[in-house]
Amino acid sequence: MTLRSRAGRDCAAQFPELNGLVDVLPNPALLDGELVCFDEQGHPDFERLRGRLRARTVRSVARAQADAPACLMIFDVMHSAGQAWRARPYRERRDLLDALGLDGPAWRTPRVFAVDEDLVAVTRAQELEGVVAKRLDAPYQPGRRGTAWLKHKHRHREQLTVTAWRPGQRREPDEILVSRRQPDGTLRYAGGVRFGLSDTKRRQLRAALERLEEPSRRGSSTRRVRPALQVQVDHHGRADGPLRDPVMREVVLAGAKVHG
Repeated sequence: MTLRSRAGRDCAAQFPELNGLVDVLPNPALLDGELVCFDEQGHPDFERLRGRLRARTVRSVARAQADAPACLMIFDVMHSAGQAWRARPYRERRDLLDALGLDGPAWRTPRVFAVDEDLVAVTRAQELEGVVAKRLDAPYQPGRRGTAWLKHKHRHREQLTVTAWRPGQRREPDEILVSRRQPDGTLRYAGGVRFGLSDTKRRQLRAALERLEEPSRRGSSTRRVRPALQVQVDHHGRADGPLRDPVMREVVLAGAKVHG
C-alpha cells in the first residue's frame, strides 16, 4: 500500500493500521480520502493527526497509534480494476465506491447528504469544522482547485489572552501568542495569531505589549507579557482546541479597541 499526502509525501509507515485495506479490496485501486483522528467525544482532532505524522521510529509510531488511532474516510475512487474513473461524474464514482463496501477497523466510506441549511446547522451544533460538498456531475481533477468542491467552514469568535509576542521587521509585532482562561483561572496555550494591522495600529500594539513585558529566556525571540491584554480572534478550530486559520479582529488596549 502507498499512502500519499496532498503534498506527495508517503505516509504509509506512520499509519500501519491501514495496511489491511489492501486485503479487502477486490482489485487494485486508487482512492481519495481524509485521514482523521478522533478525540474522546468523537470529534475529529487535527492536533492528534499532526502528532501521528511527526512519528518516525517504529517505537514512536506504535506509541502514537495507541494514543491516537486513525481512520481513513474514503470519499472517492479514481482507478479500479484496471479502469480509469477520473473523467466520470462523481455520481458514478460514488456508486462504484459504495459497491466496494469499504468499512473496516481503520477505514470507512462515510454517508453522503444533500447540502442544505439544516445540514450546516447540525454540523455547527456538533462542533464539527464544517461541510465539504462535491458536485455530482463533476469529474475528478487532481491537483486543481475549482468549483467542483465547495467548502463551508464554521468560524468562531473568541476573546483570548495575550501571553507573549514575537517581533518581525522593524521590531513591530509579527505574531502574538494567546491562551484561554480555564474555569480554575489558569491559562492554557491556544496558538499564535498573525495579523495585518496598519503601521499606526501596530506601533500602538507594540507600545502596549512592551509595557506588559516580563523577563524572557535569554536569547529567545519570544517576549513574554503579563496576561492583561485581550484580543478577539476568528478561527475555525474547536472552542477548546488549537486555533485553525486564526484572524485577529480586535485588540483591547487600556479600554480602547484597535481594529485590524
